[in-house]
Amino acid sequence: MFRVWTCLALAMTTGAVLLSWLERGAPVAATPWTAAELQAAATSAVGEHREGLAPWSGIVLVGVAGQAGPGGLTATRPNDDVHFVLTAQGRVYPQPSWYEQRTLDANGGIRIGLAAVRTARAEEQIRALRHLIDVLNQVVAKECRRELPSAVPLRIAVEASPRDRALMEAVVRQLQEIWVVDRA
Repeated sequence: MFRVWTCLALAMTTGAVLLSWLERGAPVAATPWTAAELQAAATSAVGEHREGLAPWSGIVLVGVAGQAGPGGLTATRPNDDVHFVLTAQGRVYPQPSWYEQRTLDANGGIRIGLAAVRTARAEEQIRALRHLIDVLNQVVAKECRRELPSAVPLRIAVEASPRDRALMEAVVRQLQEIWVVDRA
């Protein structure tokens, strides 16, 4: 009996080591977020504001430092000078300036910092950005309708270095294409 258990343990250990060796370096593919998960994450990031929202006039997309790497965006703003940071994986992180409803420039735009747009997962980031903008439009429009019944969607602008301007404009075009397809 002892010999059977020993052979079984040895076979299992050898099999596990062999499988581990064969799988070493194999990429672990993360499953993309569903539309419902992206919507829930954006809604959670925007949150509720007890004291009301600042009078926002638009949305400004900027590049931020952090996980960008050599193929990423040039940082036009530091992370603490935006209202939201959106990672390449589609994670949305509200910043203190959003919680405090602090305007960061004279135009009154909500600043969304995109980190590392040039990665292979840029599609995830753009999908998350689309949901964040949709939620911001819903929340801001609801707040503004009290004062302005004909509130229009927030205008999207780009603040980028000359090197990144074409890339950021391509992001805006992709967003517009997504919205056109969704409305059809």
